[in-house]
Amino acid sequence: MTLQRNLEIFRGDTKVLEGQAKNSADDTPIDLTGALLWFTVKKKRSDVDPGVLQKTVGSGILITDALQGEFKIEVAPSDTASLNGRFYWDLQLKNTIGQIFTLASGIFNVVIDVTKAT
Repeated sequence: MTLQRNLEIFRGDTKVLEGQAKNSADDTPIDLTGALLWFTVKKKRSDVDPGVLQKTVGSGILITDALQGEFKIEVAPSDTASLNGRFYWDLQLKNTIGQIFTLASGIFNVVIDVTKAT
């Protein structure tokens, strides 16, 4: 997985996160053809889905090269407009045979912006 573990975004900004899903055993790309991905941000790990922010394939997650496991996650300004502080995130994959894997997780820090112009 190539996403940074600790992510930081200014409240109300657009942020595009790029990643590549890889097998932990041999570092080869995971084929994302037909796979489901969830990028979830929560205040507490125990909060129910969708937490404060959740992206899925077709709704904020774009698979850019399925065979190479490459994808982009777009966090839109409206996703963080009312957020401030420290949150938890993870990225989960469900493959075509129903197996679920957590590809990465970490801290999602939303920093208050200085400029309020839109």
